[in-house]
Amino acid sequence: MHRPMEGVVPLTPIQQWFFGLPLTHHDQFNFQAVVNIDPATDLEILRLAIQCVIDHHDSLRLQFVREGDGWAQRVGPIGQPSRWMVVDLAHASEEERRSRELEVRRAIHEDLPIGTGPSIGFAVMHYGDAAELLVCVHHLLTDGVSWRILREDIEVAYGSLCRGEPVKLDAIATSYQDWAQHLTKLAQTTETRADLAHWATLRRPRQLPTRQDRGENIVARQASVVSCLSDEDTEALLRTVPVFYGARINDVLLAALTRAVSGWTGDDCLRIDLEGHGREGPDDFNLSRTVGWFTAMYPVEFAVPSASANWHTAVAAIKNQLAQVPSRGISFGLLRYLGSEAEREALVNIGTAEMIFTYMGQMDRSPGSATLIQGQKSISLSQCGQDVRSHLLELECCVLNDQFRMEALYSRNVFEDSTMETLTEVFMWHLRELIAEAARG
Repeated sequence: MHRPMEGVVPLTPIQQWFFGLPLTHHDQFNFQAVVNIDPATDLEILRLAIQCVIDHHDSLRLQFVREGDGWAQRVGPIGQPSRWMVVDLAHASEEERRSRELEVRRAIHEDLPIGTGPSIGFAVMHYGDAAELLVCVHHLLTDGVSWRILREDIEVAYGSLCRGEPVKLDAIATSYQDWAQHLTKLAQTTETRADLAHWATLRRPRQLPTRQDRGENIVARQASVVSCLSDEDTEALLRTVPVFYGARINDVLLAALTRAVSGWTGDDCLRIDLEGHGREGPDDFNLSRTVGWFTAMYPVEFAVPSASANWHTAVAAIKNQLAQVPSRGISFGLLRYLGSEAEREALVNIGTAEMIFTYMGQMDRSPGSATLIQGQKSISLSQCGQDVRSHLLELECCVLNDQFRMEALYSRNVFEDSTMETLTEVFMWHLRELIAEAARG
């Protein structure tokens, strides 16, 4: 059983990154997921189940306040109710449904104050013979791995209450506070400081080719292009392809991505920010049940293999370059945000990549005994429309509803839709080439 969090919790590198963004509304940077639920769900029991989960996970009650030139986080009290809405759309027209859904999303999104908390809200939208649950959590409190934990815990708590049993959620071994304190100490170690030699020598990134009348990279003009593999190709990508090429799925995806981006930009050297789950810790740390924002963001400079190189060569080259990243990338954030003044300045001077890539894994896995949640519809990040986006191009991959999915997010002020459509098509074409080669053996 973990020690309940109390007092001040140090900000982690990814939280420090967030508070360094030029945001007009820090409250509006929310992780949103929509899941299909049983239309016969007892909504009062569901509300109670959700409250049990919030009370169980200290991180969901974190509050953030300004202190001097920075921010501090503390844990809020148990029992504080979350935002909760129930909307009956059973007799609404399709147009009315879309309009009301947007209103509900906006209402929840704009009412999750990080200063007083809890920065989490829920809305049930009932369509008569179907129902959906919207979950909106400020990103400071959660990440993709945490969402899987919360999804399972809501299912378990709901089932227990329906059976008239006490809610018993699996214990949390290591608290987010313990993890944050560990990172603060880790940033000061000789091993971490030695990694500065790698990070500080990265070259400043080249600019991506944008539209001639490029405007401001704001959220209000954000658009996305989504492309998916078939169920069969997804299964091959996850199971056959890594074995055939002797590589991890990330190596394969980045081999396809760097070739696609290099073909677009004409550059054979690419700086890309990568996101890892950031949960690598000492043996005595068990973060498998810990909710929080753990993401490790770090830059990688890729020397892109020639387009004429076969895929075995290309994948091996990318795999080798990723293996050269020190400390699985975690030390970059430690030095950039928790290091000495000189270390921070050295990493500011290398500039920031304009492109970020994330593979979130399988986002739709449910417990085998699931009775409440019947599938995941969508997952996204919601921000204030006037805020400037953190990167010009965000490339997010996951497996949703048994299909590999790639989404390119961008501002129409910066890129043409046709450019992004071509980029995603070429990326998926390269993946299918990799899959076909593996199938041939």
